[in-house]
Amino acid sequence: MARKSFKKDSVLDEHEIDESSYDASFVLDPAKLFDELPQPFRLIDKTVNFIFDKAWEAIKELELRANELGLGGKLPVFDCAEEMQDFCQATLMCTSLDGKFVFLVAKNGIIYALDAETSCAVAYNDELQGIKVETLSAGHLDENKHLVCVLMENGTAATFALSGSNLHLVRVFNEDFGVKGSVTNYIDVSFDGNYLAVGWRIPLKSSWLEIYKIPKEFWCNEINVIEEKMRQDQQEASIKGEEETPKVASDSLENDSSDSEVISNFVHQKKAIM
Repeated sequence: MARKSFKKDSVLDEHEIDESSYDASFVLDPAKLFDELPQPFRLIDKTVNFIFDKAWEAIKELELRANELGLGGKLPVFDCAEEMQDFCQATLMCTSLDGKFVFLVAKNGIIYALDAETSCAVAYNDELQGIKVETLSAGHLDENKHLVCVLMENGTAATFALSGSNLHLVRVFNEDFGVKGSVTNYIDVSFDGNYLAVGWRIPLKSSWLEIYKIPKEFWCNEINVIEEKMRQDQQEASIKGEEETPKVASDSLENDSSDSEVISNFVHQKKAIM
């Protein structure tokens, strides 16, 4: 007697889902695109939408500002106001923090301070003449004083102070570099003039950076003393010049009178001979 085998047909439970058909129906059914995503995808979706919304708000705000300023998305074009014929061979240039002065280094190493409006030189310093300057920076020292820092190719650096019509040499860094063997390879001053950074290097050994607190009050007092001494010297020189002028005039009058006497004597002698 043959045994009967009973094969149970596979019945798809209503809770079971065919993955392939589910994916197909999810893509093909537009209504399922609006279904709420499960975690953590819902959090990711909210985060991405938040980022895009913030970016779009920032873009719209920038466009509104551009329209208010009248830029219209176009960059401004600046023309050359005036060509400085006397400083065509300048190698370095920078401006003061307030924009009133322009500092530049000529090819021969002379440092000039120019008025930004008139392009006229108000002060210069030729103590570095003949030395190539590699970098130039400027900072604010006082209400009417500005600090200028230069780095030279011979491994030294210097700071200058502009005060009125004078450009004073304040300090030289690494002046005896040949003895120590170190080289100054960087110098810069903060915009407010409170700090000074100087970089040092010993070839094939080490390098380091030093930050100095600028003694503003001390330097300003020293500059004021120097300028007061210069004014006194100028006054004394002008007084001496005024005193020498009448003396020269009297000497010329005496010379003229002596010349007239010589001429009159010569005329009388000539008449006597005739």
